[in-house]
Amino acid sequence: MHTMHHTLRHLLLKANGGGTLIIGKMVAKDGLFTLLFAILIVNVQSCILLAKDNHGDMKVNGYGLHRELKLPAFIQTQSRIPQCRILYKIEIPEGVYVDERELQSARFGYDFIVLPVKKTNSQMLFAIKKKLYLSTFEMKNLLKIKIHLHPPSKAFPKSLKFPVPTIAVDCKGDLFKGCTTLKTSRDLRLKSESPNWLSVKSPSRAPVELETFRDEQLFADFGYESCFLLVTTLLTSMYYLIK
Repeated sequence: MHTMHHTLRHLLLKANGGGTLIIGKMVAKDGLFTLLFAILIVNVQSCILLAKDNHGDMKVNGYGLHRELKLPAFIQTQSRIPQCRILYKIEIPEGVYVDERELQSARFGYDFIVLPVKKTNSQMLFAIKKKLYLSTFEMKNLLKIKIHLHPPSKAFPKSLKFPVPTIAVDCKGDLFKGCTTLKTSRDLRLKSESPNWLSVKSPSRAPVELETFRDEQLFADFGYESCFLLVTTLLTSMYYLIK
């Protein structure tokens, strides 16, 4: 009995590979020992997709109505993956917009899908890189696109915030247990070839703040004084021309 109990305890405390835990229970009944095992499998396997360096660190550069948005992706894997492709999901806030046709004609290496978000009066931009990553441990890319601000007005905000973007991959193989799936639109253009798009979170979780018209006077801010000066200048010029 002592030997059986010792052996059972040894089996119960031993991990069953890859983070699997087996819990057993021994019950004595009517002088006979019956082993009843309640097996609980706890999967503690982590995702093999790892965000590195500046992955997801979005930047917006430039001034005026037309800016450039940059979003790097840098993903490493713990095992060699046979085939993957990258997807970017970026919410374009109210006050800013992108044009799907313009993006498609300017960036031939991507498929762009722009969908309206009625609740926030914004746009949801999806960009899928056409080039596949084959038999690799690393995926690295930099997305660069043009974004546009609506014409300024007195009520236009001084800054706008971009929510944290999402970068996901569509990979073949069965190595991705523990990875987080990404929910996308039902648009057929966003359908993954594998069961799901897999999200790879950025180390930086802070939204990106965009200054709209720093040190630039808005058109609506020109008051009566500016109009008076403009009219005076025109009349003076006409007077000297006629004279």
